[in-house]
Amino acid sequence: MKRKSFLILMTVLFVTTWSLVAVMGFAFVKVRMQNIKLKNSVAVLEQSMNYLDKNLKESRESRKEEEQYEKGVLDYIQWQFALRDQVVQANQRLRAQINKINDLKKDKALINLLYYNLGLSFTLSVDFGQAITSFDEALKYNPRDADSYYSLGLLHSAYTRDIKKAIKYYKKYLEFAPEGAKKEEVKQRIGTLEKK
Repeated sequence: MKRKSFLILMTVLFVTTWSLVAVMGFAFVKVRMQNIKLKNSVAVLEQSMNYLDKNLKESRESRKEEEQYEKGVLDYIQWQFALRDQVVQANQRLRAQINKINDLKKDKALINLLYYNLGLSFTLSVDFGQAITSFDEALKYNPRDADSYYSLGLLHSAYTRDIKKAIKYYKKYLEFAPEGAKKEEVKQRIGTLEKK
């Protein structure tokens, strides 16, 4: 009987030990699996952090480039205003010189040239109304001035949108410069305007 009790006790101990080992093994596997999942989660999190850091650096660099671009645009705009002021002042000086020469009424070719240049200057300073007036004045002193007719054609087609006047001035250009450098361009412009 002792032997039977001993066998039962040993069996219980054996089963209990193996049950404990099995439970501990399952617990170990479970902890190990959780560690693996945690390591994977940490790796994914590190990748995400690296991606965010990279994007943040790129964003900062992009912002610096944008700031430099904005500064360049502002500098350009300020330069354009300064340039326009200089052109306006030059126009005023040129007009004063023309008025002096006008008083003398001596050199019509020179007055024509000065008004033509004044028209170009007003065109550059985007004062198209004054440019038209200046080219018209140039034609008073040289009614055969093909370049003034060409410029008036451009201004009336683009600025005043007076197609009839534009065509009239382009045709005058062709009349006084039939072999002029802008002959083909003017013919094409007339064709385009006549279709409108």
